[in-house]
Amino acid sequence: MFFVHSLEHRINLHPSYFTSQTEQLIRDRLYVDVEGTNTGTMMIVAVINVQDISEPKIVPGTGYAQYDISYQAMVWRPYRGEVVDGLVTSVVNNGFFVEVAGLSIFVSKAMIPSSFRYIVEGSTPSFTDNEGQVIERSTQVRLRIKGVRGELGVMHILAHSHTQDDPKAGVLTFRSALRKGDRRHRQVRCVKYLKSRPPLLSRDDSQARFKMARTVENQKRKRVLVVGAGAAGMSCAEHLSNHPDKFDVTLVDAVDYCGGQAYSIPVDKEKTGASWLNQGVQGGSYIFHHTLTMFARNGFWADPVGLQVSFGKGEQFWTNVYPTKMLAKHSSEVKRFYYMLKIVRWFEVFFALLPIKYLVKLFWFSDEFANVVALPMIALFLGTGNYGNEVMSMILERLCTSPTYGMWYPPDKNSVASNIPSMVVFPNLSEFYQTWKKNLIKKGVTVRLSTEVTRVVRRDKKGVVVKIISRTPAEDGHNPDSAWVPDNVEGSKADRDATETTEEYDEIVLCVLTDTAKRLLSPCITGLENRVLRNARFANDITVTHQDTEYMKNHYENFYSEEFAVRKINGVDANERCDFGKKNFKPMYYIKMYPKDLTKLEMSFDATNYQPQFAPEVPFENHVFQTIFLNKERDGHLWSIDEIDESKIIRKDWWHQLCHSYKHYIFVVPWMWLLQGKRHTRYAASWTMINAHEVACISGISAAVDLGADYPADLERDKFSFLAFRMYYLLIYGRWYRRKATKHTREGEGKDWAQGNEYGSTYRGPGVNYEEERRIFKKELKEGRSKEF
Repeated sequence: MFFVHSLEHRINLHPSYFTSQTEQLIRDRLYVDVEGTNTGTMMIVAVINVQDISEPKIVPGTGYAQYDISYQAMVWRPYRGEVVDGLVTSVVNNGFFVEVAGLSIFVSKAMIPSSFRYIVEGSTPSFTDNEGQVIERSTQVRLRIKGVRGELGVMHILAHSHTQDDPKAGVLTFRSALRKGDRRHRQVRCVKYLKSRPPLLSRDDSQARFKMARTVENQKRKRVLVVGAGAAGMSCAEHLSNHPDKFDVTLVDAVDYCGGQAYSIPVDKEKTGASWLNQGVQGGSYIFHHTLTMFARNGFWADPVGLQVSFGKGEQFWTNVYPTKMLAKHSSEVKRFYYMLKIVRWFEVFFALLPIKYLVKLFWFSDEFANVVALPMIALFLGTGNYGNEVMSMILERLCTSPTYGMWYPPDKNSVASNIPSMVVFPNLSEFYQTWKKNLIKKGVTVRLSTEVTRVVRRDKKGVVVKIISRTPAEDGHNPDSAWVPDNVEGSKADRDATETTEEYDEIVLCVLTDTAKRLLSPCITGLENRVLRNARFANDITVTHQDTEYMKNHYENFYSEEFAVRKINGVDANERCDFGKKNFKPMYYIKMYPKDLTKLEMSFDATNYQPQFAPEVPFENHVFQTIFLNKERDGHLWSIDEIDESKIIRKDWWHQLCHSYKHYIFVVPWMWLLQGKRHTRYAASWTMINAHEVACISGISAAVDLGADYPADLERDKFSFLAFRMYYLLIYGRWYRRKATKHTREGEGKDWAQGNEYGSTYRGPGVNYEEERRIFKKELKEGRSKEF
């Protein structure tokens, strides 16, 4: 039955929408948010009167404005005994589902006339009495509601069936009575009820039948175990939790924090100027639409930054800020590099999987140019480390020629790279993931940290059986490897006395590295899984966080140097770039080639110049650096780690890092679609494509979608987000995701988030401040967690 009901709704509005049209925006947002939604007790059909919009309140720490809205709406509230008309949407062997005004009603087999039998002709299931009456998909039927059960956002309805002889249903037009000044008229289509005729089948009410409907509904609620609480696992759990009627989600991780390789560490504010430092993951690009949206959903944002690099030392030094003697020395090769990129772009299908070490030889580049100029361009940003020369050529070419994700786009024929890429740097990642965890718990996800899956013992038609142990939490949350992890670089064997327990689930999502996945699946791994997962290559790296400025001066170029700058290169005047560099050169990323072997390198970050919680101007002696020494087993003899002053070391962290060799894109990535979803198992992590936080988020969302979750409507309207997701889903799952939210219209929240070029790769939605640098510093300064010098 339809009613007019008074309701309230709360809206958070991004500051970018504070204009003269704010009130209209709030009204439009209300219509989008509530119309057609199910509260668990009723369906909101249409807003008919906005009674009051409160004064805005600032949401602490976000800048969002909060509005409380009182409104009247026409609602439909089904009741026991009501007769309704609807269309059959699905037929199964124990009944069928009917959609009525947006609600799904289940009619069990016990409430269908006994003369009807379930049959399947071809691929079409139906109920028929062999006398011309057929109930199949799209059949119009009349129902009498026998029971209603409401939950948060879900309504379960049980009904009798009536076959409808007269399918004609009139359409009534209703025009909302809106208050003066609101021009938004709405039409509501209402089914005109025909005269009721006696039901074909009359049965007594039975609680047992109502329980049967509940059982059918509960059968759809899958128990999903997500292993790993990094970006992939959190994204997967987030999107599964949007369907509490479908999924019972458990998220576990062996450590005592969420975020995986993305976390923050404490530092001394008086010495450094800030009280925390992001570790592992620090920033990304404006193409990180999913990552930035996750920030916004949890009340955080990223700040903009112009990326400056410093590669090499002394005569081999070069940068993207101004031309140097190194580039002038190899000016002919710089030009050749420019045209090589064009050739590789034109014939990409032939060069795609060719390792870079062969590409540079094919085009006759010198060893110095290849190792000092070409390889550093990819080694730092993709986490490839000392396997940069084995990365496939297409990645190097796309980093220079792609208008969407090209770090060095457009390439410069005179100095390789002359642009300063617009990037984003992330907020406090430990706080972000902690907030995200709390929000997942509120949405019904079971989050169990310091809980390690030791092995998957069975995967069959009954589901998945795993062995689990409880870990002893470390003080900083970074639990050492347990005794179940063999041959780890730190040699730890923690919790060797822990007792394994057995748990059962319907599905499992492994958001872990490939060697961990292979170890967990070993009791029941298939031959194909073993062949694919074993082909991923890893290296053990260590990050040293320190304040040893002498080490940085000895091994890197940290300041503008007139000695190495050139003011004219290939006949092109470079005075403007040099003058800019003289005033503004603040390198953030460094690479040093080892003199004994130029093919091996070391990476460093100047976190003070890069991360947004530090003041714009900090004395160099107060800077915080992170130096990464790569591939301990193969290249440890080249390391200069002992030269760092121990008294100035803040922290050391070991990483088990994936190497993006060309073999990864021949033997692993192309075959993932054969593994996904098989034996109730899915894989989600950045290694499924390329080492980036955004890929991890997309991989987690893809696993959730493959399990039956919907891709978010606002991100579907963001054309670049949707394109990136669809391409990933097609390659890694072998399926094309069809439009849902944008099937009929692409209007709504998210449409304007994709800007910048024809693909919309530049994100302009909530979750990023793109107007001023270091806004996070201003917030931290106000809260007393950062300081100025």
